[in-house]
Amino acid sequence: RLVISFDTAQCTGSPAVLVTRQIHWEAKRIISTYGGRFSIEVFYKDAKQQLGFSDYQCRSEAAIGKHWYLVFCAYSLLKLDMLEAPAYQTWQRKLKTIGVAVRRQAQWVIEELILTSHKILTHEPNPAELFKFLFGEMAHAA
Repeated sequence: RLVISFDTAQCTGSPAVLVTRQIHWEAKRIISTYGGRFSIEVFYKDAKQQLGFSDYQCRSEAAIGKHWYLVFCAYSLLKLDMLEAPAYQTWQRKLKTIGVAVRRQAQWVIEELILTSHKILTHEPNPAELFKFLFGEMAHAA
């Protein structure tokens, strides 16, 4: 099936030519389906550049699948985070990217690490408690 679409009803301007194997689809469905392609392309770009989608070093099919699920989950959570800006920051929701959301989450993790470390050291002067918090139980003492 072939659809040729123009900017105007007078069929002027640059045409967009869309081709599909779905011969039973009407032109409107073909155009709307193609319109969804942009968001898919944006997802793949973000997933590869920001979330390590193509950086895995797994060999088994199961491990690759788990990696993909983790990337999809991270992307979904970051998209939710982007939607949760306060009402007065509506304009920021439109400007925010996955990269900005990743950097904001990384900053939050570092802030929490510093604040928790400070809290532990304030209440317990022995740094061993902090190391236990950061690295878990020590296998052996040096």
